[in-house]
Amino acid sequence: MKKRLIWCGLILAMTLTAGCGTTKRQDMGAVQAGEAKKEEGEESSVPEEPVLSERETGNGQRQGVSVRIYHSGEEGELLCVNTVRTEEVTPEILLWNLASYGMLPDTVTAESLRQKEEEGSVLLELELSENFGEWFSAQDDVRKELTAGSLANTFLDAFHGEKIRITVRGKSLDGGSYEGYLGYAMYQEASYTLEEALYEAKGIRIAYFQLRDMENKEIEEQWNKKIQKHVERAADSIEEGGSYEESYTVKTMNDEILSVLMEGTRYEAGAPYPVRFLYTYNIDMESGSGIRLAHYRDVEKIAEDLMDGVHFRIDGELDGEFQQRMGILYGDAQQLADSLKGYDYEEGNENESPPGYSYQENGLTHLCMEVPHALGDYVDIVLDESEIAHN
Repeated sequence: MKKRLIWCGLILAMTLTAGCGTTKRQDMGAVQAGEAKKEEGEESSVPEEPVLSERETGNGQRQGVSVRIYHSGEEGELLCVNTVRTEEVTPEILLWNLASYGMLPDTVTAESLRQKEEEGSVLLELELSENFGEWFSAQDDVRKELTAGSLANTFLDAFHGEKIRITVRGKSLDGGSYEGYLGYAMYQEASYTLEEALYEAKGIRIAYFQLRDMENKEIEEQWNKKIQKHVERAADSIEEGGSYEESYTVKTMNDEILSVLMEGTRYEAGAPYPVRFLYTYNIDMESGSGIRLAHYRDVEKIAEDLMDGVHFRIDGELDGEFQQRMGILYGDAQQLADSLKGYDYEEGNENESPPGYSYQENGLTHLCMEVPHALGDYVDIVLDESEIAHN
């Protein structure tokens, strides 16, 4: 299994892992505090250099990348990892993603990030804003360990470092408990991997995934063929003068479920504008069957709550306007429930497009609901699982 992500030019295959599974990564233990600390007054013979904020292809053109964000799992005791895609890799983007998982306040900023080489190892120096130090000191020991681990793993993966030192105003965190350089913290992941593949032709670029290293090769082959056929159908549907671009984001990946969001834009020749689209793959990794929203959620209750404007949220300014249009778009709760029953691909009938899609992330159910183009084509609705009844 690969230790970190490496992009160089157009990579056609790459191993990605994400999610909270049943196996622990054993090859990257946490470095004990102070283990790699420089002796007092010792100067490195290698000058420090600013960390590059973008990945580039071999010809100097910038290329979108996938980065791994480490965060606490559902039980709040172990680290998990999710993969996100970004056009640029900067400390600010990493901190923003960590904050979105609740690993630190969203007001924390990076004062600096530098890298240097010592004895063949790439070391990172991350200086965070003063408010992080104040917040960190107020956390309990478990929370501090998870936060330090999430920062260390996320930045080491993104910037190809071996060890990292995290400071505030030049001093180690929490009065020295995390002094010196930290290595990778232990985390959970799935026992299988995903390999990225790329379909590229004139006006078409589709980044998609293929399952690898599964114990059940029949399930692996079954889904890889389905995914490849979907890619081929999409490519064949684009007429001359049109364009199609698609990529994926792993939302949950463990030994029970794989939930992947596919998203992109499609432009038909002569159309006034490109159309944004979303769809998902939700796979039961034990049985190999596809998972639909109605298989594990009470869609009648979801429909009632959506119509009543309770027990869900929509990030951004669209929330209020979407609620006003619910009755116009779906009529009443029963009509909305009938639509929700058709969400996600049905087993053996993947050629037909369902009315909407769902995916799982951090134990929460997301609905990808189609809306008018003026509202963005699709809206992502996060359900409040504490209030939504399960089947």
